[in-house]
Amino acid sequence: VDAQAMTVAQLGAYVKTLRASGLAVGSYAVDFHRKIAFPLMTLVMTLIVQSISSFLQRMPPTIAPALMEAHGLQPQMIGYFSASNICGSIAFLVMGAPLLRRYGSVRSLQIGLCLGAFGALVFMLPLTPLLVMGTVLMGLGYGPSTPAGSDILQRHAPARHRVLIFSL
Repeated sequence: VDAQAMTVAQLGAYVKTLRASGLAVGSYAVDFHRKIAFPLMTLVMTLIVQSISSFLQRMPPTIAPALMEAHGLQPQMIGYFSASNICGSIAFLVMGAPLLRRYGSVRSLQIGLCLGAFGALVFMLPLTPLLVMGTVLMGLGYGPSTPAGSDILQRHAPARHRVLIFSL
């Protein structure tokens, strides 16, 4: 019996039948749990990355009022920092396809998280010119989250549950 060709329900019923017959379920039980756990793990990890990326995207306008005062800048400048963050995201969306093709979705998300974290650190430095650089880097870090996360979910989510999973 090919466990890979069976649905979760079919494999679960087969494991139950084997157990009721007193036969060893061994690898079939592992395959059954893997079929449940892997899509769920993929969803959870994608949600975590999306949350971190979104946090980095929303950080500049949230923290900027305090930074504007500390750097002696006018409060109206906050919009420029938010715009530079969005420009970083757009730059990735325009030019990031080769990165996704070359390194894959998971590595692209990792690169994005590293860029975003580095941007957050640069954003916190006490040098005014680095504020814009930090927000652009955070935007670049946010850029891969949607296309790469969608690709991962598309490949690993069960076909009949994709609509539900993508709605989350």
